[in-house]
Formats: sequence, structure tokens, C-alpha cells
Amino acid sequence: MQLLELLAKTIGFITIFKALVSLIRWAWIAFLRPPKNLKEYGSWAVVTGSTDGIGMALAFELASKGLHLILVGRNPTKLKVTS
Repeated sequence: MQLLELLAKTIGFITIFKALVSLIRWAWIAFLRPPKNLKEYGSWAVVTGSTDGIGMALAFELASKGLHLILVGRNPTKLKVTS
């Protein structure tokens, strides 16, 4: 009977430890790791959907970092406004 208890405790510890490692890894990736230098990937970026919402915000953010952009969108009028 003691062997089964030890086995159950070991499995429980491993399960909790694995969940804790996953949580710490997620927190590191989401909040703590330093940002990447986008210039290492090149000086150009293609932004799709750059006329509204997240695409427009991403275009402005990349432009503020000094990257050259190719903007892609369905509405030419909105593309001129964004550029």
C-alpha cells in the first residue's frame, strides 16, 4: 500500500511541477524576455491589412522602429491615409 501512495505522490508532484514550469515559461515569453532587434531580419517589412485596426497599429510601430514598409490593403484611399 505504501508503494502505491509513493507512486501517486510522485506522479502528482511531476504533474504539478510540469504545470509550474509551463506557467513560468509563459510568463517569461509574454512579459519578461527582452525585445528582438527587428533590424537583424532586414530593413523591409510587409504589412497586410494595414488600413485599419491591428494592421495599421503594426505599420506605425514598425515605421517608428525605422523599417521600410510595403503596405497591403483592399482600399486604396485608406492605404494613402495610412502611408
